[in-house]
Amino acid sequence: MKTVVFENGAVRLKDRYRHHQINLTADIACDDLTRLAAAVAQTPVALLCLLDASGVRISSQVGLESAAVESYLPFCTQTIKDLENHDEPLLIVEDTLINQSLNNKGVSDQSLNNKGVSDQYFVSYKLISTSPQIRFYTAFPLVNHQGIISGVILAIDWGPRELNVQQKEALKGLSRQASTQLALYTKVANYAGIATQYQELEASCQASHQELEELKIALDRYRSQSGGNSSGELSGDLICVISVDGYLKQVNSSFEKTLAYSIEELLDRAFLDFVHPEDRTITIAELEKLTHKTSAICFENRYRGKDGSYKWLSWNAFPLLEEEDMVYAIARDITKTKLRKASLLERSRVSTLEADIGAALVSQNGTLSESLTECTEAIIRHLHAIGAGIWTVERTVGNLSTLSSLELQGSTGQLLPAELFPRHVAPNQGIIGAIAQTRQSINTSLSTPGNDKIPSTFLSGYPLIVDARVVGVMALHSHQPFSQVVNGVLGWVANTMALAIDRVWAREELRSRREALLFQLASQIRNSLELDTILGTAVKEIRSLLRVDNCSFLWYFPDANWQSMCVTHEARNPKSQTLLGECPLPQFNPLVKIIGNLQPLRIEDIREGADLEPELRSLLTDWGMKSGLILPLKTQTGQLGAIICSNSHNYRLWSDPEVELLQGVVDQLAIAIEHAELFAKTRASALAAQTQARQLETALRDLRQTEALLIQTDKMSTIGQMVAGIAHEINNPVNFITGNLLHATNYIRDLLNLINCYQQHYPNPVREIQGCIEEIELDFLTEDLPKMMSSMQMGSDRINEIVVSLRNFSRVDQDEMKPANIHEGIDSTLLILRNRMKPYGNYPGITPIKEYGNLPLVDCYIGQLNQVFMNIISNAIDALEEARGEGQEVRGEEKSNISSHPSFFAQKIWIRTEVLKNNQVVIRIRDNGLGIPKNVLNRLFDPFFTTKPLGKGTGLGLSISHQIIVEKHGGVLQCISEPGKGTEFWISIPIFPPPRID
Repeated sequence: MKTVVFENGAVRLKDRYRHHQINLTADIACDDLTRLAAAVAQTPVALLCLLDASGVRISSQVGLESAAVESYLPFCTQTIKDLENHDEPLLIVEDTLINQSLNNKGVSDQSLNNKGVSDQYFVSYKLISTSPQIRFYTAFPLVNHQGIISGVILAIDWGPRELNVQQKEALKGLSRQASTQLALYTKVANYAGIATQYQELEASCQASHQELEELKIALDRYRSQSGGNSSGELSGDLICVISVDGYLKQVNSSFEKTLAYSIEELLDRAFLDFVHPEDRTITIAELEKLTHKTSAICFENRYRGKDGSYKWLSWNAFPLLEEEDMVYAIARDITKTKLRKASLLERSRVSTLEADIGAALVSQNGTLSESLTECTEAIIRHLHAIGAGIWTVERTVGNLSTLSSLELQGSTGQLLPAELFPRHVAPNQGIIGAIAQTRQSINTSLSTPGNDKIPSTFLSGYPLIVDARVVGVMALHSHQPFSQVVNGVLGWVANTMALAIDRVWAREELRSRREALLFQLASQIRNSLELDTILGTAVKEIRSLLRVDNCSFLWYFPDANWQSMCVTHEARNPKSQTLLGECPLPQFNPLVKIIGNLQPLRIEDIREGADLEPELRSLLTDWGMKSGLILPLKTQTGQLGAIICSNSHNYRLWSDPEVELLQGVVDQLAIAIEHAELFAKTRASALAAQTQARQLETALRDLRQTEALLIQTDKMSTIGQMVAGIAHEINNPVNFITGNLLHATNYIRDLLNLINCYQQHYPNPVREIQGCIEEIELDFLTEDLPKMMSSMQMGSDRINEIVVSLRNFSRVDQDEMKPANIHEGIDSTLLILRNRMKPYGNYPGITPIKEYGNLPLVDCYIGQLNQVFMNIISNAIDALEEARGEGQEVRGEEKSNISSHPSFFAQKIWIRTEVLKNNQVVIRIRDNGLGIPKNVLNRLFDPFFTTKPLGKGTGLGLSISHQIIVEKHGGVLQCISEPGKGTEFWISIPIFPPPRID
């Protein structure tokens, strides 16, 4: 942007803007722009300042008292200076106090001026330091076609805030639209001046004709005195004498100077030989008037020079007094005047076109297609074109750099054939697609079909571009090519149309976002069936949406015996007055009529509301309201209430879209209240049942958890009883077998001795006996049978050991705490799990390392402790199996750690016991497996939590173990683990439990 000098320097405002006149009739448009800026930025105050020859003035404002407007002039001036040094089209200061605080702390200006704002201004300007103080503002410049700032629009708020991306883009689009409208009104004012100049020129021409009349009389007088020989040399005009038959008889030297002909070349030539063919008819008609005794004639025509060019001449002709067959004619070269006049006419014509285009695009009535059709009609009407059409791109979500198809939106006149101008244009298809693809305007001729040498029409096409985005194409054709001035205006029209299309799309998107916001807000309000939550959410979201100081919900109970009003919910600025509480009816009677009639009340200035009753004005003033909005509601059940939005620090103009949006929210709120009332009635009628249901639900949940634990405990107890029973049942036959094995061994040995004796004394038995010996393989039988008996004895002994271990593990006969040997329980557990730890194949097995301390007998439920040992050691074995990849499939990212882990080939389980000083017994069971992740470690003792595959674990083992140690024994069970370094369980129980532990 070009810099504007405000101080007393070499350039003054009236010098820089002497040709830049702002049409004051545009004040209404300024008001619209100001309101739109406040609505987009959602701020209570907005200003529009303009620069003209008189200086800086505030043309429009929203939200300020009239007396306070002038105090904002220095603020606007300073903001314009900041915009001059700002590279971006939008200036945003989210919190002025942050900059002021940093400046007071000595932070450098370079670090503060990251947004192009003068920070010293924040410190010194009183609007920043007094109350209400400006905490947030955003500004964008109004720039004319020369790049000079012609004004600024500011949106101001009293609290710090941020703008979202959609608001920033909308403000940038508003900046472009405002600059375009300002330029339009400026052009209208300037063209008004051109029209005035044209009128002055017309008056000057009439004065010239009068002077020529006087000159004719003077020349006649002079000819009568001097004989007429030298009159042609008295003037620089072209003077000639024409005979009645139309031939030139005398000419002066000005013909040679103006047309380059010599006098000899003109004499005895027909006057009409040099007239432009198109002007001959009117010239003949004018000359014929002299034959009807007309004293003088005036006409204009084009006269050919020697070089073939034509010059515009203004003729004054009259018959000579002394020679009736001769006409005396005087011509003046008006070529420059004609060109200037034609230029003025063309500029006037295109200025009217610009005004019509601007009016069609600024109007918000009708659809985009209708507005563009009006534009094409104006083009046809003012430029005398044959046809015009406007195409817009199809809006798509995604990559904006990819050109979409184009659709014809508006057209007037005779369009060219469909193959050249189709209604639907694919990217890079035909002339229209080429203009959109290349982003270049074209001006070319279109040949007549069948004869390419004869141009029939001329085509002009312009891409419609906004911010490097093609939004459409404008094309028109005519019989004559357009002048440079018209082409320039068409370029402006294309830019204006592009901005208007972008503005309409932005408005549609804004409307869509408003509808989405309404839906979102309604969804949030109706997301709950709790009345308190619904009303609290409603006032909070409405205040956030409208950015008001206070949003409250008022209940009105029109009971015949006892009427009351009460504000139950509000969301407010901490500095605003609270409205919560009961409302005394005599004082609040003015609101009864408004709510009862369900008539919305819009108050933009509490001081100027002519239709406000004095009682109501007094009531709202006591509330601290300067502007407000009251929207009553009524539910289907007859409940009455109202949403009250108010500003206590400034005045506000409520726009129709805001009221419509809020009315939609109130309607949704009424429906939500109805649902909440229905829910409340249903809940009240079933309160006892719901309370009981909640208790039953809690009990059921606890019962299910307890049931699962009891089932698991009972299962383990049943298994223990079964194991004890099996051990008992196995013990009886095993004892029988063990007792008879000795006798059977002796009997077999005696029988074998007998057979040996027979073989010694009867070495050659009979054939039948010999056959039987061979059939039973007597030699193998006598050798293998003693070994078999020895194996049976070993198995019997092994069975006896297992039975003893099972009986020690189950301890079903110990239902009370009794002194028990902890080591025996651990050994029994290891004996039962020995099969899972023994080596096989290439697997070296798991080595249990027992580091037993000198433990006394501990009062405990030894059977339950054995169950804890079984769960923990089984889990340790599972972890080691996972480490070697046989239990659970090893995750891919852990394979490298497993292969390098020392436990991969030397897997061990350490079991260490010791007695602490506080009479606690500690059992530590550690493995060198993969360890447990932290997220799993936190839930390790939760019921039903397991990391094992389906069917391999219930998630109750450690939960039951935790219950046994903590609840049954008053001890502690904790797990210490680090991934990659194994896991250790720490079991601590008292040697003598306290009496409360049963």
